[in-house]
Amino acid sequence: NADERGCRAPRRHSRLRRAFLLAVLVIIAIACVDFLGFTAELPSGGVSTLIATGAFDVMQIRYNFTYQCACDFIDPRGVMREAEARKMGIVTMRPLTSGIFQRLMAEAFPQLGSADLSAFLLNYVLSNPFVDVAIVGMRRIREVEANNALSDDTSSRLDLQAVHNRFFP
Repeated sequence: NADERGCRAPRRHSRLRRAFLLAVLVIIAIACVDFLGFTAELPSGGVSTLIATGAFDVMQIRYNFTYQCACDFIDPRGVMREAEARKMGIVTMRPLTSGIFQRLMAEAFPQLGSADLSAFLLNYVLSNPFVDVAIVGMRRIREVEANNALSDDTSSRLDLQAVHNRFFP
């Protein structure tokens, strides 16, 4: 049972997986936990396995303009789609790319000057129909107000399916 890379697929019901799920159920029962979630930096087989257990209510995953592998709009796959199919909540971390995209654009295109790239990035993430919450770090009241206004402005959302169309008209 090897895949195209020669990697052997894990057994569906391994002892470790059963032990993990039992531990999760014990934690829920003892701690009177109503909702359970997990955080992952990147999609992986392990993340897909956690989603498939059905034991979790929410997933936090890195997703933004530069890290889109959690949700592919060209080939409809990804852990965000898997979580949505399980009716899990989806929380994104680092929707503003931790400033990486902004610094890259400022260096490559200084003529952009005062363009609000952070608003563009947040709107991009909020345009994904699978995203329930986008966690944004803010230091100033004006940032909170601007992000709230953008969050409320659903008319500015992008059609990500159209954006990812490989054939430009």
